[in-house]
Amino acid sequence: MNDNIEFEWVMFESEVEPELNALVNNGASIEKREPYEPTDPEEIDELSHAAFEPIMMLVGVVAATFLIEHVVQAIKNYRFGGAVVDIQNGKVKIIPTRSVDAGTIVVARPDGEVEIHTSDTKPVDIIGSIKALIPGMQV
Repeated sequence: MNDNIEFEWVMFESEVEPELNALVNNGASIEKREPYEPTDPEEIDELSHAAFEPIMMLVGVVAATFLIEHVVQAIKNYRFGGAVVDIQNGKVKIIPTRSVDAGTIVVARPDGEVEIHTSDTKPVDIIGSIKALIPGMQV
């Protein structure tokens, strides 16, 4: 079974190199690395605090298991805010947000519902929850 999944990861420019290295070292194929211009009004509001640091987006394909585990660990280490992990469109899109507490992960599910995992939630539980929502994933 092919475990690969498409992803879009929005991050601050200072985070790009370490995340890019981790992704490539784990077999990711990076299709784009470009400045990110949000179009959704909520995203524009959320990312407006980044006025002093450019926002970038990495787009590519990588093993879903690695991506989910890596993203959950990365978000858990955020000092300010958390992230939205959107899995509604057959790919994973990760967007930072400061509207939630540090380390919080908001999962936008394919059925339109939302799951909120606080910093108290064990990473393994979040990983299992996200994997269960991706069609064809082994949990």
